[in-house]
Amino acid sequence: MKKLRECRNAMEFRFPLIPFALAVTILWAGPLGTLDAQELRWRRALGGSINGYPAQGPGGDVYIVADDRALHSINPDTGDSNWIYRPGGRLRTLLMAAPDGTIYVQNDREELFAVTPGGTGRWKLRMNGEPAALPAAAPDGRIIVPLAGGRILCVSRHGEILWSHDQSAEASAGPVTDSSGTSWIPLTDGRIIAIDSMGILVAETRMRGAVSVMSLDHQGRIWAGGFDGRVAVFDTAQAASTDEDPGVVDHQPIFEIRPGSSRVASILTDNHGSGRIFLADGTLADVDSEGRETGRSRL
Repeated sequence: MKKLRECRNAMEFRFPLIPFALAVTILWAGPLGTLDAQELRWRRALGGSINGYPAQGPGGDVYIVADDRALHSINPDTGDSNWIYRPGGRLRTLLMAAPDGTIYVQNDREELFAVTPGGTGRWKLRMNGEPAALPAAAPDGRIIVPLAGGRILCVSRHGEILWSHDQSAEASAGPVTDSSGTSWIPLTDGRIIAIDSMGILVAETRMRGAVSVMSLDHQGRIWAGGFDGRVAVFDTAQAASTDEDPGVVDHQPIFEIRPGSSRVASILTDNHGSGRIFLADGTLADVDSEGRETGRSRL
């Protein structure tokens, strides 16, 4: 098997299956096709319980935080440990691997750490706030970090704060950043705001409820899934100016669907603009680029 990243549309991480262990189950499938079979490939014990989701780097390695105050790098094919890094403090489960391979992890001391793919510390930044959601990486290496209370930080690849932006509501899920460097951030009041690379609010839209997960497809469209099971898809290139603020554009969805009533847990997309929607109750729905449901199954 090649890198798991190449078949991420057919992969599920399940954990913890037993206390203090990480197990990986591969779900074999065609591109956004029907799930055919599943096979337990490996199971590895770590030094503490696992209460968060893993991240995967561009090279395929899997990163995960355990209660042993350590960041673990795991070989996805064998389950062997590549390295263990302990930056200090109890680590949060909000973990991200950027496209350049840098891993970002936060601790309970309001600190953000950048870790190299080889397992050494690159820099440390005091954020002066608790994290609210997963950070996001921009194409130029900037990091967008949502904090509790509605503050959003933009951090350079060298660990310097470039700008901050305050909102009346905090992030409900991790942001996504498009090819222009604009960051789209879902808020707990149901809004999705867009902030450009200079820290200026340039667009916003509103869902019927708070967003639980967002994904950016290869066509530059945003898929926003809600806690109520709704999914709305927005084209970042289409907008109409609002009367209230001509400098801020109001994005309307291309289509909206509701494949179920439970929380949208994950959205995966392919090169054709189709999506695979995972709901918290185990429902899996396949949707084409125009919002038509093409398949349904259960995990």
